[in-house]
Amino acid sequence: MKEKETEVEITEDSDVFHVKVDGQTTDELHNDIPQDIQDLYDVNDLNIEVVVSDDIVQDSKEKIAERVSTDGQTISRIFDISILVACQDEQVGTINETSQKLKFMVDIPIEDLKYDVDTINREFVILREHENIVEEIPVEVVDGQAIFETNKFSTYALVYRDTPKKLLNNISKSNIKT
Repeated sequence: MKEKETEVEITEDSDVFHVKVDGQTTDELHNDIPQDIQDLYDVNDLNIEVVVSDDIVQDSKEKIAERVSTDGQTISRIFDISILVACQDEQVGTINETSQKLKFMVDIPIEDLKYDVDTINREFVILREHENIVEEIPVEVVDGQAIFETNKFSTYALVYRDTPKKLLNNISKSNIKT
């Protein structure tokens, strides 16, 4: 299967936001084009593009912020993933859900990778707001990237939660024989 890389400029922190999409090829995604679009256009004339943007609907931001606040998490980065369907360079629709999951690799901001690993456990997850429901998606962190899979396309947030590590110094002296 082919891999597709997308770069999107994030204006909030003048950082380049890298998202790598690994999974279905665009040919395979044609099966997920909504029927009403298939009825209007020849599927062979349609182009599919995965787009990652920092243009987020305010309501989605608020739902994610509420969940983060409730769960004691911190937002690392928030973004929207869309699959656009176009015919002759004109957008004719979107794919909101695919039959199979796509794998995404998102760069974790360098400042969020800097913490005291001896005293803190930092757990990254993805929060997805889709159709007014915020769900947590597990991630695997590899080489500074959060890797996750999804088949629903809308607003996402890379978030983390810090918890203190239990130190060996907390062992009571009564347990130590002298």
